[in-house]
Amino acid sequence: MSNNIANTIVKWTEYCIHNLTNFKGRASRTEYWSFIVVIILAQIVLGWLPLGFISLILILPLIFFVPLSVAVRRLHDINRSGWWLLLSLIPILGWLALIIMSLMASNPGENDYGTTKQLNSEV
Repeated sequence: MSNNIANTIVKWTEYCIHNLTNFKGRASRTEYWSFIVVIILAQIVLGWLPLGFISLILILPLIFFVPLSVAVRRLHDINRSGWWLLLSLIPILGWLALIIMSLMASNPGENDYGTTKQLNSEV
């Protein structure tokens, strides 16, 4: 079971990395949170490295820019515009609202932004 979860995280993370500039379509909860977990783990690992690698810690968030494209696609999955990300400019309340939205279930079927991706579908 644990190996299956790891494979799922790797699968969705690879998909997100290949789509870092894609702001169209939808991203499931699994896709979004798998990518977030990988980013957090990478930053923790980089945080344990010697000071010579501090530049990597500073560069990593820029490379993944707190996955802006996957966050937009996650909002599309719940049938919301990517402009809702502007809530992140409001400290605490805006962040909480975005976290709650990212935890919401996907809209089944098709919405204004496309169809739902299934985990078993080609990714």
